[in-house]
Amino acid sequence: MRLAAESSALWDAFDDAHKRAQLVGELELPMEFFTRAVQHILYQYAPRDATGFAFSRAIWDEGVDVSGYVRARK
Repeated sequence: MRLAAESSALWDAFDDAHKRAQLVGELELPMEFFTRAVQHILYQYAPRDATGFAFSRAIWDEGVDVSGYVRARK
């Protein structure tokens, strides 16, 4: 598994959170929130690593929420 293969799913999770929160302007994603989301997911789901494990959209949504992106933008 390559984390790079998850980039679209993570971007889409941030984009959807941006839209659901009705934030003004285009999605601009500071590296701070990106890294918080990825760090949270890797720490939380590392124990579940196994052949066939895949990150779901719900997992990335969780990472976006934990990153604090929406709260910081409001």
